Amino acid sequence: MILRKFILVSVLALFFATSAQTQVLGSCGSGAEGKMPPPPPKEQAGSQAVQPVPLPGQQAIDFELPAVVGNEIKNIKLSDYKGKWRVLCFFPAAFTFV
Repeated sequence: MILRKFILVSVLALFFATSAQTQVLGSCGSGAEGKMPPPPPKEQAGSQAVQPVPLPGQQAIDFELPAVVGNEIKNIKLSDYKGKWRVLCFFPAAFTFV
């Protein structure tokens, strides 16, 4: 009996959550007439240099950036840690030195 109530409550919660989400997402991006705005124009081929993104298992692109090591700011290169596991954290606004 408790399991049936739990399943019923779960199904109802899922239904109301998805219907509420659909209503919010349904009106996103619609213009004054209720139509979707035209897509932005595509850039011409070759107008920007695009760096390929390495896939998992491929070698990452080497770079050198300032980093906080202990209490000092030092320049480090990704190649200095070749063969070691590293987590790269890119949050410039959260880790400013101001």
